[in-house]
Amino acid sequence: MTRHDGAAQPAAPRTAEEYYRRGLTRLDARDGAGAVADFDAAISREPGFAAAYAARGYARQSRLDVDGALADYAKAIELDPKQASAHHRRGLIERARGQTAASLRDFDVALALEPDNPIVHLDRGVARANAGDYPGAIGDYSEAIRLKPDFAAAWYDRGVAREQSGDRAGAIADMAKAKDLAKHSSELWRAADERLGKLKASPR
Repeated sequence: MTRHDGAAQPAAPRTAEEYYRRGLTRLDARDGAGAVADFDAAISREPGFAAAYAARGYARQSRLDVDGALADYAKAIELDPKQASAHHRRGLIERARGQTAASLRDFDVALALEPDNPIVHLDRGVARANAGDYPGAIGDYSEAIRLKPDFAAAWYDRGVAREQSGDRAGAIADMAKAKDLAKHSSELWRAADERLGKLKASPR
């Protein structure tokens, strides 16, 4: 089928996989409602489609339907315990709700499945810092930096953890690196600049 301008229209999806793929495309385009509808269609055609549940959970989370997202992540994990993204994103919700122990369990599983994921290392580091485990947090941030040396947020968060641990010199070095890596005038750049100024002005 063609449009009046002669350009071919993409074929309508028919299979669960085709709906899933289109849902991912819509999710990338920030069309959360369209993505949810496509993942619904994929799941109705293939009820055991774990990846579609995980993706629908993320789409729901992006639309602030947190309870719906949690239900989808739980179902994805029930169907396939190796759904690393479902563990990771559920951990983010748990962390935001103050459920630190639960979030750490999910981040641990996600990292067991994807040990080279710098974002999950960063997120587990934040959960550890929230719990007052600064050495553990620093370890996670350091691993995130090893895996992604230009990860400005990891440098910043490690600087905060080092400051909280009393390592002023390390905190200054990390904040300077975060500022250098962050886009000039971005929120992270401004935060690093402000914190760096306070660190340098503080008594030794």
